[in-house]
Amino acid sequence: MTTMKCPVCSEPLIRGEKEYRCGKNHSFDLAAQGYVNLLLSSKKHTAVPGDSKEMVAAREQFLGSGAYGFLRREAAQLCVRLMQDRRAPVVVDAGCGEGYYTCGVSQALREQQSPGEIFGFDISKFALRSAGKKDKSITWAVDSIFDMPLETASADLVLNIFAPLAAEEFARVVRPGGYLVTVTPGAEHLFEMKQILYPQPYRNDIEPIAVPGFVQTQRLTIRQTMELEGRQQIKALFQMTPYFWRTPKEGRERLETVEHLTTDGEFILTVYRRY
Repeated sequence: MTTMKCPVCSEPLIRGEKEYRCGKNHSFDLAAQGYVNLLLSSKKHTAVPGDSKEMVAAREQFLGSGAYGFLRREAAQLCVRLMQDRRAPVVVDAGCGEGYYTCGVSQALREQQSPGEIFGFDISKFALRSAGKKDKSITWAVDSIFDMPLETASADLVLNIFAPLAAEEFARVVRPGGYLVTVTPGAEHLFEMKQILYPQPYRNDIEPIAVPGFVQTQRLTIRQTMELEGRQQIKALFQMTPYFWRTPKEGRERLETVEHLTTDGEFILTVYRRY
């Protein structure tokens, strides 16, 4: 069994009924929602790091509609294929958010009778409040993915979906022969929405990224046309994207009048193997 390590002294953390505690008596309470907060004050760069309560609520609403279900299925099945020869794989979702994709991977592995251990880490306490309630078999923790509470070479696979690429930390955590799977926007991702937001919409840069300690072994592009109905669903999608922070007032106002939006979701799934 893989144990997390204490963020204060790096000793193993043992889970009790209501808390995690290390041999040096540092303790961290289990929240009622099923997660533990391991983010020390010294690691915080803002008073409330990570996604806000409003952004998490928007993601819950949009993802709950099933519009990104095709990405969840593809990511989960890719992880299953990579882990098919491992008896009890240790899988880490680094930047798990509200746990939508983490739960998809967990369910897919259970269906293949190889559940292993699943960890979900995110710096947002609001995201983990939501994630912790979804699947009690997953170990959920608030922490920085740049300093994860795991031993070196303890993970078989790290999943990194729309989160910062903590390359050095991923290389530390993934054991030789293990995998890193990243999910990033494709060139045409939500381009039709950007045509409404910006006078000169841009396509995303999709140049492959080299990750030290890993070799790229696979790169897949998946795309699906989505029909979004009603201002609420469209607003929820907008709020969970980086465009929410970059769009001028005029673009926001144009989008707020749209009742129906046909746009493509396009994603690139890249597999790296640790050497």
